[in-house]
Amino acid sequence: MQRAARVLVVGDSIDDATNTAQVLRSRGFETTASTSETALAELLASRRPDVVLFDGIVTGEAPANDNIAMLADAVRGTDLWRELPFIVLGNDVTGLVPEDAALLVDHLSDAALPAELDHRIKAVARLAVMRSEVNHRAETLRRMGRRADFEVSPPAFIERPCLLIAGVGRGALKAQSAYGGDARFLGAPSTNLVLDILQRENVDSVVIDATEDAERALETLETLRRIATWTSLPVVVIVTPDTPATAFHEAGASDVVRLDSEDSRLVTRLHLLIREHRYARAIDEVFRNTDHIPRDAECPLASRDFALAHLVTLVEGCDRHGDALSLVAIAARGASAVPVAKAFGSALARMVRGEDMGARIGPEFFLLILPGTDLAVAATVKDRLARVVGATDFGIAPDGEPLVADVCYSLAGYQAGDTAESLLARALDQLG
Repeated sequence: MQRAARVLVVGDSIDDATNTAQVLRSRGFETTASTSETALAELLASRRPDVVLFDGIVTGEAPANDNIAMLADAVRGTDLWRELPFIVLGNDVTGLVPEDAALLVDHLSDAALPAELDHRIKAVARLAVMRSEVNHRAETLRRMGRRADFEVSPPAFIERPCLLIAGVGRGALKAQSAYGGDARFLGAPSTNLVLDILQRENVDSVVIDATEDAERALETLETLRRIATWTSLPVVVIVTPDTPATAFHEAGASDVVRLDSEDSRLVTRLHLLIREHRYARAIDEVFRNTDHIPRDAECPLASRDFALAHLVTLVEGCDRHGDALSLVAIAARGASAVPVAKAFGSALARMVRGEDMGARIGPEFFLLILPGTDLAVAATVKDRLARVVGATDFGIAPDGEPLVADVCYSLAGYQAGDTAESLLARALDQLG
């Protein structure tokens, strides 16, 4: 869970940008409206946006505006071009997307629904946080005089993706016809079989055929999105022209494609989504590798030295770009002076998302570092953690009873002017 994403909407006119920004603001995003002439100033401001949305609607054969090209020329070759996610809102004219566009580029049609924009903005914003955290970890290792032995490169053209088609109907035939022999297809007529295949196969995307039974297709989608393992897996739904798409977007569809749309639109959407998903998996693989950062001697969490150095790196990012950063400080003690820290640290490691970092900073003290997260969201994370910890046994006491931990929590969020030391001190002071 992240804080509300900051979105810079760049329109042909300030009125166009403002209208789109208001729609997104009503869905909880923090938005700023701009034209291409003022967008660069917004990007260089102290609170940089998380996502740039180009309202690049096209009429006829030529773009109605050149916002994308103008801004691309201004920031090409800079960290902005390499790091910021860009979403293009327009029709399927390939000229809208520069050939050397950064990895995090998505392209939605000019008929995109608010729910579709909501889903895609959140997805690319989280991926940007994940990518930034990988870069920050490499920087922290350099700060400590160590070499980062990991590198995450953007995926090249997606060749022969593995597509799982859920359902049997005209939508399934459309997907197979669009890709031809350039994809590996797996079929699953039922939700249970979909789940079974996903457990066994490395699938790039699920294509749900909703042309025969839209209600059943929606249930399949909802089932997938309730399972944490597959919340980020690309899922494209194919519907008949008269089937409303809103319910599918609200349920978490990555995209909804009409049966009468061009085959090229389906292939393009799947290509972009799979490209993004493979990149996210590569980043997640770095996070899962327990050897990429120095670890505590007794549990699979970051060491105190690395955590403190990493805080310096993250605070620098907050200073430069207005990034959010929160800490959850934790004291874990066993009942009757029985030590539980080692078991608690192992349990905490299993509960932390990849881009977040758990660290042991003292014999009974732990730190959960949450980049891209404000205090309101951090409080929710802490509450969820407390519920899990409260229901967890950490061994057996000498009298044979389950050993539970006596755990205290405190929160601190980055404030303007903070140093790593002041932020950490504020978190630890509240533990008492």
